[in-house]
Amino acid sequence: MRKSGTENLVTAIKSPRHAPSKDHPEQFEIFPDYGSTINKRHMVAAAVVTVPLLFGVAGLAIRYAAVASTLAEPGFESYARALCRWDCHWYLDISERGYERFPIPNQSNVGRWGFFPFYPMLVAVIRAIFPFATILVATITSIACSYAACLVAWPLLEKNMRAYVLYCAFLLSGPFSFHFTTFLSEPLFVLLTSIVFLALKRSSYPVAGVSSALLSATRLVGVLVVFATVIQMFQQHRERGGSPLSFPRW
Repeated sequence: MRKSGTENLVTAIKSPRHAPSKDHPEQFEIFPDYGSTINKRHMVAAAVVTVPLLFGVAGLAIRYAAVASTLAEPGFESYARALCRWDCHWYLDISERGYERFPIPNQSNVGRWGFFPFYPMLVAVIRAIFPFATILVATITSIACSYAACLVAWPLLEKNMRAYVLYCAFLLSGPFSFHFTTFLSEPLFVLLTSIVFLALKRSSYPVAGVSSALLSATRLVGVLVVFATVIQMFQQHRERGGSPLSFPRW
């Protein structure tokens, strides 16, 4: 009967004369599939990190090329200001000057008070640490949030590489990627939403609760995520044999 790899190793330790020979390489294969498994995991991990990075760079290059002819002067800050449209100006003002008093003199139903505070506050904190132009800090933060949202989406997509690539491509370099790479609340909203669903998937309710609170401070519709939490808790309650009438059970 052929000796196993473990038996060969024990024999070699007991007696050098019976050490595995180079003429019989199979004697060294104690765990023949272990190395290939590790290499495969490393390759997948590298792909998960690299795919959104490549799409982020590609999307940045595409958008910069699209507005380059309209820039007064070249540079990333000029590019960031050129893409600051619509609500971006309101968030920029909140981050730099805060909220004005209400009511606003000589104006009606107009003001920074209509926008939620968490994202401009986050940008203001980052700007206090890195004293660059607000729009520059905000644009980089938005790109970072979108990149992080892709990483969080990997387990949510059941580690399906094809779905992951499509998701990253759409978010970072697709037709609507503009909304996720400038000073708008969408990048942080998508990131926090992904964190909430991942936390619920792993039954980590404290993380889901904190993320939901931050989500509701980012956009008005963020408060609706509470229904996802309640549904998840109800499903787990039923899986444990609980009756519908006994929910919630504290």
